[in-house]
Amino acid sequence: MYSPDKLQLTKENIIFYIAVAGGNKEGVEWETILPPSRKAIVQHIPVLTQEAFYELTKNAFDAMPHGGKIKKEVSITEDSVTISFSDTGVGIPPENLSKVFQEGFTTKPGGTGKGLVLLKEYFEKVLGGKFEVASEIGKGTTFTITLPLSKKEEEDN
Repeated sequence: MYSPDKLQLTKENIIFYIAVAGGNKEGVEWETILPPSRKAIVQHIPVLTQEAFYELTKNAFDAMPHGGKIKKEVSITEDSVTISFSDTGVGIPPENLSKVFQEGFTTKPGGTGKGLVLLKEYFEKVLGGKFEVASEIGKGTTFTITLPLSKKEEEDN
């Protein structure tokens, strides 16, 4: 199985992971907000992080069949890194919001209902962070990932 690696978050690394999560869809505008250059180290599994960002972007595309805007924002505090993926899509109805992390729940034809469940498990159980969602019908959805910074002792190893 995979084991977490240390990722030194620099502007270049963040741009790489967010760019990998990109893609093209006609009518979709992109906005990326990055913090000023600052060293921040988090644990992660590169291939899974890349896949997670891709899945969030794909979900945003699905929520905006006629185009819209995807905003990716990164902020760094003294003890964590927060990465938000927001779209201007249709939004998630309030009655479904509490179900999106339940295995088997899907509103997509042919969907498995596993994607967001696996992302939550990865960010929370594997990496010790948080994975949250907020949404408003007609305005869009934001998924927020918060990961703890590695401790100083781990950075030196």
